[in-house]
Amino acid sequence: MLPGLAPDGMSRLLRSMVRTTPREPVTWSSPKPAEPARGAIQIEPGSEVDAQRQAVRMPEPRPLTEPELKVLSTLDAVVATPREAKRLVNLYRMVRATRDLTPASAFLGQDGEPGEYQAVVLLLALLTGHARLLNAVLDTRPDPVRGIGGGLVHRAPSSGWHEFVDDLEPHDGANRVAGPLPPDRLADWRRLHAGLARVSAAVNLPDVSALQRWEPRIRRFSYVLGPKNGQRR
Repeated sequence: MLPGLAPDGMSRLLRSMVRTTPREPVTWSSPKPAEPARGAIQIEPGSEVDAQRQAVRMPEPRPLTEPELKVLSTLDAVVATPREAKRLVNLYRMVRATRDLTPASAFLGQDGEPGEYQAVVLLLALLTGHARLLNAVLDTRPDPVRGIGGGLVHRAPSSGWHEFVDDLEPHDGANRVAGPLPPDRLADWRRLHAGLARVSAAVNLPDVSALQRWEPRIRRFSYVLGPKNGQRR
């Protein structure tokens, strides 16, 4: 059995990675497609990966900002092991390297607007820490008659993120995202809800629209290919 992540393990891991991160930029091995595939992460002009492709000398990669570290540090409530934590951080850095991180960056946020990095972190937390629940959380179809609001991709873009997290909480063997839950997965759903509730205290996304924009791109990292354990689509 893999060792668990200590209560402050994510914070200590992040700080150690920030201190020891090599100066070499993150590499991106995928060739530039002629036609972007659905869900492909588009490389923004001015990003680290864009500079690599154009063989342009760039300044040293921008380190993680304090707001990024604050959100990432809460994820020990969602990921269970150091291996999961390292995988999440490495995937995040890969995505980040494709973004323009100048002061006008939508990814890091500007003029009081929350950065889209928050949506990326939340989706990677789902992918890394709760892969078995991922399809149910994202794809469950709404069933208003049964009080099922459905997964993230079926929510109105203007609906609140915190409302969605509330809907994840199991009550009497069911929740408002996926409906009736397999008994052997109830503990996982409770841990997911509790973890995301804690993470949400550090997140100021007003709604789920940014998560819906990033969902097809982050899903490409997933090895979960279909619904598990009879979960509804």
